[in-house]
Amino acid sequence: MNDIEFKDILSITKFFESPDSFVIPLIGGKGKYKLITNDKEKTFHLDVDRSGRIVLKFKNQIRKDSLPLVRIDVNGPPHSNPDGQTVSGTHIHIYREGYSGLSWAYELSDMFDRQFDETNVLDIFLHFCDYCNIKYEDINIQGVL
Repeated sequence: MNDIEFKDILSITKFFESPDSFVIPLIGGKGKYKLITNDKEKTFHLDVDRSGRIVLKFKNQIRKDSLPLVRIDVNGPPHSNPDGQTVSGTHIHIYREGYSGLSWAYELSDMFDRQFDETNVLDIFLHFCDYCNIKYEDINIQGVL
């Protein structure tokens, strides 16, 4: 996939296949959710992972088939990009052509248009959904602690 195809995929509006069953896991838990396009021709997967028991670690990842597209890590270890630049433990990984997996990460504050609270799981999740064009207005979000 090239960068133009990635941007096209990211711009597609995505909906939760089962909007009544979305639960943000408790610390240490994981959840996997299927996302679909309005015409139901394309499917995506949203993984929500809150591993760690002392330090909050929260990852949101969206992937097409087995190809990761975007992931947010909160309060994880700093990340070193292929060019040697290091970003803080709270960052967003974004697909980049020519690199395996999600090698490149950026500071969250540099990527989002509006302010957010890095300690608020729901706020981070909603920003992630906005960035990935995932519609969440009609879902009942549960489990935010």
